[in-house]
Amino acid sequence: MSRAIIKLRRDVQTNWESVNPVLSLGEAGIETDTYRFKIGNGTDTWSDLPFMLGGSGIPVINEQIDDRVASLLIAGRPAINRPNV
Repeated sequence: MSRAIIKLRRDVQTNWESVNPVLSLGEAGIETDTYRFKIGNGTDTWSDLPFMLGGSGIPVINEQIDDRVASLLIAGRPAINRPNV
């Protein structure tokens, strides 16, 4: 059986910001000093991609959740779908 090794693209925050690369679709890039990461879409540069979970990237996800819940409440729809029990 062969083993696969998966390596993620990684560097410190200042290098990501100065190089500002485009990550391939689905490619992960990690800031090794902040533990935050982004997932590429193949078109946007590092500075245009949102941070995902990890390190201090958690507030980004919380903000997205808050925005989604607010939009559902404004539309008059429940924020959580509960199955019939």
